[in-house]
Amino acid sequence: MKNITLVFFDVLKQHWLVILISIGVATVPFFWFKPGEMNIGGDVGRLYFYDPERIFNYLTSYFVMPFGTGLASPLFQYLPLVLILTILKSIINSPFILIALYSGMKITISFLAVYGIVNEFIGNRSTGDKRTFVAGKFASILAGLFYVFNPAMTENYVRALPSHDQVFLNPLIFYLVLRYM
Repeated sequence: MKNITLVFFDVLKQHWLVILISIGVATVPFFWFKPGEMNIGGDVGRLYFYDPERIFNYLTSYFVMPFGTGLASPLFQYLPLVLILTILKSIINSPFILIALYSGMKITISFLAVYGIVNEFIGNRSTGDKRTFVAGKFASILAGLFYVFNPAMTENYVRALPSHDQVFLNPLIFYLVLRYM
């Protein structure tokens, strides 16, 4: 147990600025709407934030297309997300906070992924110069902040369909491929 706490405090000491910025970025969606107000999208795509238990019951039942073609589409791919939302909604009991937490998670992951991408390219150079190392870290942080607060990205946060999570999936997948392939 002692080793785990030492590793935790070592990571906290090295990356305190990134952690602080990530917490700040995660709070941004709480200011998009007034408290109690929620955006369920133009096509009601975010209705499972409002009542995830009812959507969970709908998705677990066998769904048959009503057109008489015999196609069965169980829609099981949404079950993990809706199950997590159902558990969170039973704890939080506010769709506004649930949507803000979900959006905060998306933009925090996108910030961290872009930070990691730029850090992989320029931040891990072992030249021995501390100024180069610090400049690489700050360039990574600025690139992540630019990606998160770029007007082309922020216009899409509220209007995008929840199934289109390219805001964080594209940089996250690129970072994982860059790091581990």
